[in-house]
Amino acid sequence: MQERVEKVLEEKLRPTLLYEGSDLKIVDITNDTLTVRLVGAGAGSPEDIEQAQKWLEQALKREIPEIKEVVVV
Repeated sequence: MQERVEKVLEEKLRPTLLYEGSDLKIVDITNDTLTVRLVGAGAGSPEDIEQAQKWLEQALKREIPEIKEVVVV
């Protein structure tokens, strides 16, 4: 599943993050939960992190239904 997640991140999500001055690193994929770390501009306020988490979760669930939760640390 990690390869699928990385492909979706690279092709569909990372370009938007980079445009906004952010990026993310995969911390862990366990069962149906993806844990990521935001870096850059989007890693600032709790509101930014919450918004990014919702966006990432929606996009990843659409592309990889096995992902049930995205956690941003």
